[in-house]
Amino acid sequence: GASGSPAASGSPGASGSPGASGSPAGGQTFDLEETTALEIKQGGQKVTELTVKKGQTYTFNITNTAGGLLHNFYVGPADRLASNDVAGLPGVPDFSEGTQSFQYVADQDGPLEFACTVQGHYSFMKGSLTIQP
Repeated sequence: GASGSPAASGSPGASGSPGASGSPAGGQTFDLEETTALEIKQGGQKVTELTVKKGQTYTFNITNTAGGLLHNFYVGPADRLASNDVAGLPGVPDFSEGTQSFQYVADQDGPLEFACTVQGHYSFMKGSLTIQP
């Protein structure tokens, strides 16, 4: 009696795989890459602007592909990012490899920026975060 029919119902992983863009709740994921060339990339292209909707929650997945070079990623006012004053700001602290994630709730009015604030990186690795009402 090795018919195997019970295993056929409901194969795992078939429904709602992670990486599907945008959940029904309106959340969204940004997959960003920080590179050896001191760039922040999205889908292989350098990214200098991201747009979010006020009141929504976003997940940022930040991948450091710089092979041991430290990067971080924070969202906040430009003056604080420029001076590496990141205490209490949403983001991920310095890391040298792999992927770090954090959730960001767009609860402020802009203009805000996203940036890597590691010494010497900010002027190259930053962009504007536009918050739509």
